Amino acid sequence: MAERVEQRLEDRIPELEQLERVGLFTRKEIRAVLRKASALEYKIQRRALRKEDFINYIQYEVNLLELIKKRRARTGYSFKKDEIEYSILHRVHSLFNRATGKWKDDVQLWLSHVAFCKQWYFRMELMHAEKQRKEKKEFEQAKMDLGEFNYSEEILNGEMARIVYRDASQKIKGVEFQLAVLSIAKLFDFTQDLQKEILESLQARYADDPLTWDYMARRELELGCLQPAEHTTKQKKVSETAQREERCCAVFDEAVRAVPTEDMWKCYIAFCLERYNRKTNSKELKQKRLERTLSVFSKAHESSLLSEALYKQWLQLLLDSNLSEKAVEVAEAAARHFSQSVETWQMRLQVLIQLKRDEVTQCFEEAIKHVKSKRSLHATTPTESVTMKEMYLDWTYRNCGYKKVKRLFTSLCENRPFSLDFFRKMIQIEKEQESCKMLHLREYYERALREFGSTNTECLLQNIPNVPDGTSEESVSASTSPNEGDVSGSTDEGWYNIYADLDVWDSEVSNIPESSVQQDVSEHEVEDWDKELEESTYGPYDADDLSCGSFEENNHFGSYVWKEDWFYNPGCDHAPCFVFPPRFRTVEKGQFDDADE
Repeated sequence: MAERVEQRLEDRIPELEQLERVGLFTRKEIRAVLRKASALEYKIQRRALRKEDFINYIQYEVNLLELIKKRRARTGYSFKKDEIEYSILHRVHSLFNRATGKWKDDVQLWLSHVAFCKQWYFRMELMHAEKQRKEKKEFEQAKMDLGEFNYSEEILNGEMARIVYRDASQKIKGVEFQLAVLSIAKLFDFTQDLQKEILESLQARYADDPLTWDYMARRELELGCLQPAEHTTKQKKVSETAQREERCCAVFDEAVRAVPTEDMWKCYIAFCLERYNRKTNSKELKQKRLERTLSVFSKAHESSLLSEALYKQWLQLLLDSNLSEKAVEVAEAAARHFSQSVETWQMRLQVLIQLKRDEVTQCFEEAIKHVKSKRSLHATTPTESVTMKEMYLDWTYRNCGYKKVKRLFTSLCENRPFSLDFFRKMIQIEKEQESCKMLHLREYYERALREFGSTNTECLLQNIPNVPDGTSEESVSASTSPNEGDVSGSTDEGWYNIYADLDVWDSEVSNIPESSVQQDVSEHEVEDWDKELEESTYGPYDADDLSCGSFEENNHFGSYVWKEDWFYNPGCDHAPCFVFPPRFRTVEKGQFDDADE
């Protein structure tokens, strides 16, 4: 296998040497190409072949061809195509042949090969015509007698490429193919008639496609660039650029009237954002681009054809431009339009928090109402539900107090996913209480371990505290903590510090004198079950929230949650087993001599 790979790499050396000699690639880039080609060759030479390896190799070669095309257009060098491009094309065809021979039933693979052949055969016909045109020109300049040899005018004008295009356009549907062959034809200066034919076919067959209108609009920029720019001042260049952009926007305005779809507005907005993000020293042009972009966003919003992702881009643009009032309005409109989207509500909340508005509490309550009507949280993506849980926990504690946030935490724990920050927030809340209960803290730690113990073993297993026995006091005053007044530090520095604090707390609990542990029962808080039942009726959930059944019925993970306590040490609750010492027996010399008798 290694010999075949080395042979194939040696076959690439002539084309790579030409690329470096003519200045299209540097020596460093040539070495990078060789390293990548070597890795790809080894993948397609092994015994267990994979289709993905062939596709990746083909894609790499196609990308290399596109890069060479761009380098040629930038440098103006158009020679040595036989030594460079043709060898790469031959290699791509060989890869396609091997792949289709191995996976004969893959229709998409066959279609990809056909599309590649059509597109590059079209390009090769134009390259052949260009080569003959240059040869004829050189012969005419040298005034050489060509004798019987004659160049066909049809071939010189790209007639063979026209035939290839007409045949391919009947078999390959889609505006993408039309735009691809049009971009190839634009690379040759003798294909004006062919370009006109492709453009007319594009407009006639795909008039309702947003990509067609997008190309026609952006074409106005290219038409303006073709005009000579000699003896022009800086102000004149800015003016011409502004005029070309206005012509583009005029085409886009016509497009959104003819094709009023979300994809069409997306193309329009993408163009405006591209122009706005371009660097310019003209403040006037920059301001004009900003105003145009915001105007297009507003028009798309009024047409109710603005996607959720574009609302986010609109908000970011408004915040960057210090248009806070408009940003609040847009965030509210987005939340109304996408009321079932957690990400949209989160985006609105972030805007209000960033601008320090008083409507944060009202917005959060409204968001929770809409989100709860949509789910259990399984209907949202993991990132969204985790973020909403953290924010809901913090908001409930600040506005409703400790008892309600504890009940909320228990309820939210019934639905995954979780995050470390979710548990850290509850631990921080517990430590802020005047009477911080070790039993509650340990519950939060163990919940976190069940969720993240397998991925954070290094920082968690080394710091598991010794569980206090049942006779220890359940609650310890927060004033006994060595981190008094620095609650946030224990949560922000990670789980290592959290468990280090817990070790200290356990040691302090174990050092309490027996006289203080064995207190009179009357000194403890008297349990009042009627009072607790009465308080539970004023919780943050109504009857609809509590009618969803038991935890075991609705929690898909309930069947194995408690089986994941792999970190449980039975020695904490039970005395060690009694082990009998082994008996050592010795054999006396001659002890069994009389066994045969």
